[in-house]
Amino acid sequence: MRPLYRGEFLECVYSNHLTRLRVDERKVDPRWVFYVIYRYWASGVFKILKVTQAGGQKSVGKSVLLKLKLPLPSINEQRAIVGVLSVVDEAIRLTDMVIEKTKRIKKGLMQILFTKGLGHKEYKQTEIGKIPKEWKVVKIGDVIDIRGSKSINIPEKVAFITMEHVPSVNIYCTFEMRERSRVKSYVYCESGDILLAKITPCFENGKQGIVPEDIPNGYAFATTEVFPIIPKSIDRLYLFYILKYPKYRKILEYSMKGTTGRRRVSREALMRLKIPLPPKEEQNKITNILYTIDQKLKFEYKRREKLVRIKRGLMDLLLTGKVRIRV
Repeated sequence: MRPLYRGEFLECVYSNHLTRLRVDERKVDPRWVFYVIYRYWASGVFKILKVTQAGGQKSVGKSVLLKLKLPLPSINEQRAIVGVLSVVDEAIRLTDMVIEKTKRIKKGLMQILFTKGLGHKEYKQTEIGKIPKEWKVVKIGDVIDIRGSKSINIPEKVAFITMEHVPSVNIYCTFEMRERSRVKSYVYCESGDILLAKITPCFENGKQGIVPEDIPNGYAFATTEVFPIIPKSIDRLYLFYILKYPKYRKILEYSMKGTTGRRRVSREALMRLKIPLPPKEEQNKITNILYTIDQKLKFEYKRREKLVRIKRGLMDLLLTGKVRIRV
């Protein structure tokens, strides 16, 4: 959306979950108020403010907002500071556009690569749709194992993968080193296993990742809410991307069982899921294409994180008066 500048007005309605604040623009630039309140929110101030509760929902009341104290430099310095922060915000917005465009390209490529493959002219109709003539249709259970429990002497510290360590965007999981006394329940996994979240909403949010090669001792313990998958007669990254493909995710999502808020993908539903299986060489070519796109996304996400850190640093300096801008 194009930003509005001084003197421009846009008629609109807004949700009753929002509070409208109006300022005396002779003394205060509205964008200055926005950035100051944003800084309060980012630093956790609102978490410790008194909140009201209505209908089971907590909210920051209008009276609390009106009591917030705002630093108030001259109107000209406010506008100068806002100008600096707006430049960083624009860079973040442009990076977000690149990320969204790259994600759309990846989604379109997955649609093509998993249905038409690379360089095929002849196709056949199957129970999962039209695929190249040379491809097979297999149940996932025919090409993977799900790792079972393993009796092991737990060392003083062991690599542990919580659900927070299972990525939604990146390929590889992260981990923390956890003391033996803090290890209660877990599933055993090894380097190279694909961890697929099975509980809602983590599954719907796309949480899955590969246990990294640099995991200490070559193994880790993970949350019990994942399947530790061992690829057998299928390329690891090809399987990873197939499990990310929305078509097959939706099939598993519709199969979820359990009560509201605790629904899970069953082992049986996963093992009977039918997927296309190209020859090994073509699997590798497909994954190389998608991996290149993922590296681009990884680069842009890192760029965005850096810009957000720069913005927060500038806000801490400029909105508190630690650094002044001469006007």
